[in-house]
Amino acid sequence: QYNASIDITGLTDGKCYSIAAYIVNADKVSYGETMRLESQKPSVSIKAASNITATSATLDAVLTNKGVPLCSEWGFCYSEEPNFQLDKTTKVMTSNIDDNGLYTLNLQNIRANTTYYFHAYAINHIETANSDIMSFTTSESPPIIITLPAYNISATSASVTGQITNTVVPIYTERGICCSL
Repeated sequence: QYNASIDITGLTDGKCYSIAAYIVNADKVSYGETMRLESQKPSVSIKAASNITATSATLDAVLTNKGVPLCSEWGFCYSEEPNFQLDKTTKVMTSNIDDNGLYTLNLQNIRANTTYYFHAYAINHIETANSDIMSFTTSESPPIIITLPAYNISATSASVTGQITNTVVPIYTERGICCSL
């Protein structure tokens, strides 16, 4: 048994090619069955971001055409820049994809009160497909304030300290201590 293989490059998306194996002997050329090869770039659509909080969001996309050859990578790019400058873009490849082509990214530890721009992508050996660009804005981060135990306590006075333990967006405009009976 003898196998011959070749990598065919330079295919054009959407074109149909006929392929067949052949062998030449002393006086004759013999061909195997002619098969059809159609290259296709993948296609992907994006959904609106969901589950948006101050520091997280969920991105979903659907691989609507897996392409020929099949996609080898899919994921999302996101940035605080609307024009997706490559040096300011974060690319995250995902591995979770369901039978319907849905894939998801749960963004964590992103900045509060910030607009993010994102799109989905899918790559096969022919081309990279990109979805439309969408955006979402994370919510404001509520301040975390701790009231520390009172100290220097006397019959007529006490010292009290409040401590802000996170960076608040937007910046606070007033701070103080409340006291009641």
